[in-house]
Amino acid sequence: MMKIKTPILILLILLGSSACDRGFESLNTDPANPAETTVDRLFAGYLSLTFWNYDYWANNAKNGWMIWTQQVSSTNNRGLSEFRQSDQGRDNMWSFLYRDIFQTYRAIEQEMEGQAPETQARSRYKMAAARVLLYFYAAKVSDLYGDIPFTEAGLGLSAGNPVLRPKFDSQESIYLAMLEGLRSIEALYATNDPEQFDFQNPEDEIDIYYFNDWSKWRRFANSLRLRLAMRLTEIRPDLAEQHAKEILGGALPLIESAADHAEWTKATPGYESIGMNDAHRFDEAQGIKSRASRRLWDQLANGVNDADIFDIRAQIFYAKNAF
Repeated sequence: MMKIKTPILILLILLGSSACDRGFESLNTDPANPAETTVDRLFAGYLSLTFWNYDYWANNAKNGWMIWTQQVSSTNNRGLSEFRQSDQGRDNMWSFLYRDIFQTYRAIEQEMEGQAPETQARSRYKMAAARVLLYFYAAKVSDLYGDIPFTEAGLGLSAGNPVLRPKFDSQESIYLAMLEGLRSIEALYATNDPEQFDFQNPEDEIDIYYFNDWSKWRRFANSLRLRLAMRLTEIRPDLAEQHAKEILGGALPLIESAADHAEWTKATPGYESIGMNDAHRFDEAQGIKSRASRRLWDQLANGVNDADIFDIRAQIFYAKNAF
């Protein structure tokens, strides 16, 4: 009996082991860590990252920067005291740039390098848009910290030659690189190449900023370049003037009206998934009331009525309450 039972037992074990593997490979695939992706899918995540989310708005802007700069006033703030200094907002921007923005940008670059030369040539508008957003946030962090990692940032996961200790570039070199980069982006978008690929995804909208309108990306790039040039007026006035003359004297397109803005409304696909304006609803539900500060309001209006407003920013920054 033992001789008969042994082969049967071995056969059952073999059948059982093969049955356990059947179908589990696909079932155990982590959707948050795909083995394959596309530039468009990466860019969709990149764009959604660059919209300030609830964490930044509630914990850093509303409970930090806006109180300290006296843009808002809150007597029952749930977060930091109005009179206590903290590095929270500043440190959050550092982490946001390197943990999210740079890492995703480098992943987009790496994915693009694996594409066919024709695909790369027809994706230059997409990559330019990614660079515009990278410059936008890198400039903010450099303004806070000065010298920061830039040219080697985000290369820690590089497959070829990972850079685990990126060098700190000087703020001057970073600004010069961004200005030159934006100049080249203007030249690229000015070609108005109809062969350039749009962002495509049958499941959802990808370009949540401008919906594949490259003329608006061009305006964004030129406006950012002009803004960076303005930042240099006290340090490098000659360079600032040079870029300003190229932009204004050359009548390059800029953001000039609300139609040129990058804006998410409730009608935009995916609006709720990002959680835009959740900070307002969450704070109001807890009874936290933030109001316009007297110091800033007095610089925008002579009183509390609409007729007293002499600076349109008052209507952009604040909304009327019930009092």
